[in-house]
Order: sequence, then structure tokens, then C-alpha cells
Amino acid sequence: MTLGLLCRNLLVALLFVWSPATQWVSVAGAEPKQGAANYNLRGRVVIKFPDGRVVPATSAKVYIFYASGFVSEGYWNRYWHFTHEPTWHTAGGLFSFRSWQLVLNDEVLQGKEKMPRNADPTLEIAERSLRYTDLAIAETIDWSAEHPKDDWQVLVITPDEQGSWAANVKPGSYEVVIRGVVSKLDAGWTFSWDVAPDKTYSLEKQPSYFQPLKDLKGASLTHEQPKGVSSVKAGEQQATKIVVRFIDGTNGKPISDKAVNIWLGIEKVFWRDTDSKGQITLDIGRRPHVAQPPELAVAPDLVFDCRSTRDDMSGETLKYSLNEIVSKGVVGDNLCGTVTAPPTPNALILFMRPRTSKEKRDL
Repeated sequence: MTLGLLCRNLLVALLFVWSPATQWVSVAGAEPKQGAANYNLRGRVVIKFPDGRVVPATSAKVYIFYASGFVSEGYWNRYWHFTHEPTWHTAGGLFSFRSWQLVLNDEVLQGKEKMPRNADPTLEIAERSLRYTDLAIAETIDWSAEHPKDDWQVLVITPDEQGSWAANVKPGSYEVVIRGVVSKLDAGWTFSWDVAPDKTYSLEKQPSYFQPLKDLKGASLTHEQPKGVSSVKAGEQQATKIVVRFIDGTNGKPISDKAVNIWLGIEKVFWRDTDSKGQITLDIGRRPHVAQPPELAVAPDLVFDCRSTRDDMSGETLKYSLNEIVSKGVVGDNLCGTVTAPPTPNALILFMRPRTSKEKRDL
């Protein structure tokens, strides 16, 4: 029996062997006990095999991403609901959107292109899906690091030896994502969960996707790049941070913007807001697989783009070489005034200005 056929058979079997959620599980390093206080979200990272074996993860991380809010109408009314607001301004919203966007842009997963020759469809789908999950996790962790006031929206937990984990989170909606190694399988679990006050929830199910671990002797997750995505040799994937700086083209002062649109290669991968210095820092070294071709495009959202005489989103079509930005820096055109700036290595400098009242009305 081929490896692909074995995995397909196991996948089919797993889909029909859903183990019931455990009522209570312990925190990492503690013995399981009934109703341990102060933890309202719990789970186990396991696979239940068709022969009845329940195998816990030997290496796993649990990522809990806050997605949207919970609203209560008061103690006496006792009416409450979850907002389920679609947004990329929360950790869970960003993760969901990026996961969806990466899958949507994969023409193989969308059925627009044929599977690579000799590829096993089940393994190919699992490999791509796990890879995109990892990319979305990495971007969400980066977002958290760049928004320290919102870092509470991200929890990263290491389960204990039995695969058990627990967390205390405030009421709201969450994306819970688990990546782990179970019985030589590289697996991923995803949950979208609403947490109400004074309730405890236990999460346990079979993995959403899994594939044979590439390095059977290793305990860490290893992935090959999906075919059609350029790979980077070991040692070449160094962290490279670049700065995108917005300057007012009329007076030379820093200018801020919200939800700046950023493209790496052909993919729109970020909606970021500038800091108090009018800057956005991008760690492109952690995403070499995304920046293909190695180009960067930036379009503002709430300000006028001085690279054009028209108030539009033409910035998407203006591509800048990442290599040139890193090596010597790039400065965009300024059609709003006479302000200039010298190129600086690792920086892309762009000129903007506030919109006039008429321009705002015409949007």
C-alpha cells in the first residue's frame, strides 16, 4: 500500500471516529482534575486511530487568537451576544482573512490548475493547507509584536505530555489553531469558538489536515514548499527588516495613515497602520516565499498619494525592487510639492499629504 493511500485511508477513518470532547483537562504539567479554577478554555491535542489508540502530540503549540467581541446588555437583562465582526484589526480576524486569502490565491486548491504530476491529491491538499496555516500564524504573531497594546489578543501554549492545555480568556470569539506532531504525522487543528461568561469549554477533535512528517527522526515541524512557490536554501533566509516611511509632500513632516495596503510579490499580504513617526516596519526575511517576484507595492488608504495627480489606488501598480530597497533605499516621486529625501538602505520613502475636504467628500 502506498504512503498516500495509507494516509487517505487513515483520513477517511479519522473523519468517522470523532472522540467526544473531554469535560475537564489539566494545565501543562499538572495532574488532570475536575473543574480546575480560573481556566475557561481547555483541550487536548490527540489523534484517535481506527484501532482505538488515542495518541497525544509529542510536539505541539496552541495558538489562541482573539477575533471579535462579546456584548452584554446588563445584569438584569442577561441578554448577550457575540458580535462576530469581520475585521483584520484583531489577531483572529487577521488570521482568518490571511488563511482564506492564501487558499483563495492557490489555483491548485481552487481547481483552476491541475495537481503537480505524480502528486497524491490528499497529501498535496494537506501540505498546502498546513503551509498556509503556518504562514497565517507567522503573520499574526508579527502583527501582535508590532501592536504591543493588543498583544493580549494572542496566547501561545505548549501542551503537557498528555496533550492537555488550558487557558483563561475574556468573553469573546476566538480562532484556536494547533500545530503539532502526533505519531510521525505533521497535523493541524482549527476551531472557531465563542466563549461566554461563566462557562468552561473543552476542545478536542481529529486534525483538520495532516501529512507524514518529512523528518521522521525530528520532533520539529518541517515542510517542503508547495510546487510553484520558490524555495530558499538554508542559510539564505535571514531576517531582513525594511521600513516604509510616509512623509508629507508639502511640508516634510511624518504623516500617518490607517490600514495601508501592502503587496509582496503578487499577493496583497498586509493592512497595516503607520506609527507615530509615519513608518511601517516589515520583516521580509521571514516571508521570502511570499515575495515572488521580489517586489513591494504600497498604497495608502486615508491620505493622498503624491506619486500621482489623481486620488486613486494606483500605488498598487508601482512596484519597487526589494533588493534595491535593502541595498541602497528607494524614494518615490513627489508631485505634491518640492520636499525631497535622500535614499536610505532598508527604507522605502513615499510622499503623501492629507486630503482636502472636497477630496474626502468625493471618495
